[in-house]
Amino acid sequence: MKHARQTNNPRKLIVHLKPKQKLQPVNPNHWSEKSKRSVTFSIPPSHYEDIHYQCVRCGKISVFTAADQKLAFELHKAYIWQRRKLCQACWREKHRIEQRIHACQTRWRANTRELQHSVAFLKQWLKLLETYSDYGGRKNHAGITMLRRLVDASTKDEEADSQSNQNNQHP
Repeated sequence: MKHARQTNNPRKLIVHLKPKQKLQPVNPNHWSEKSKRSVTFSIPPSHYEDIHYQCVRCGKISVFTAADQKLAFELHKAYIWQRRKLCQACWREKHRIEQRIHACQTRWRANTRELQHSVAFLKQWLKLLETYSDYGGRKNHAGITMLRRLVDASTKDEEADSQSNQNNQHP
C-alpha cells in the first residue's frame, strides 16, 4: 500500500511502500495429530501470514512466509507452534554440519583403531561438534570430551615419538 506525504518542496513527493503480506488459507484438517490436539485447532486462524524473525545465529532479519508455513504445517506435518529460529543460510550451514558429523560417525564406526590416532580427523570432528551448538543443535558433551581426550593423547604420543626420534639421531 502506498502512503504519500507532501514536503515543503512542492516538486518533491515522498512515497513509502509497505510490502503486501501474502496470505495463505489454513486447512487445519491437514495438520499433524499433535497440532490437532492443540487449543489452536478448536479456533483455527483463517489464514497464514508472513512472520518476520531475527536469526539467533547471525542476527539477520528473515521471513517465515505464509506459503512456507502452509507447506510446513499441512504437508510436512510440523507442529503448529513451531517457529523458525535460523535464516536460510544458517539453516543450510547447520544441515551441512549435521551431514559432516554423521559422516565422521560412520567413518569412526568402520575404522576406530586407525582413526583414534589421526589427530587431523579427531580435530575436524571435534570442531564440527563444538560448532553445531552455535546453530541451535544439542551439544554433545560426551563426544566432545572423548575427542578432546583422544586429541590430547595422540598429540602426546606424537610429541613422544618426535622426542624419541631426536634422541636417536643425536649420539
